[in-house]
Amino acid sequence: IAKIGIANKYLKKRTEKSTEIIERTEKVWKLICENPNITQASIMEKLGISRKKVQLSLEKLIDDGKIERVGSDRSGSWKVNV
Repeated sequence: IAKIGIANKYLKKRTEKSTEIIERTEKVWKLICENPNITQASIMEKLGISRKKVQLSLEKLIDDGKIERVGSDRSGSWKVNV
């Protein structure tokens, strides 16, 4: 029974973390939809999150095919795929 309790705590924590990542990624996606020229620094400032969390969200969006980077890292923009 103790093992089940520990497993349930682990799963609950894991589910909360997954939900947090999904919600954060959706917020990043909305910001990009509103302004395809937005920078990582602006996303960090608007959402109050670290650069690493922004980068992880961007990677997820790119992997899911929701966004693409067009142009250079410095002067490019995001292409939103609907």
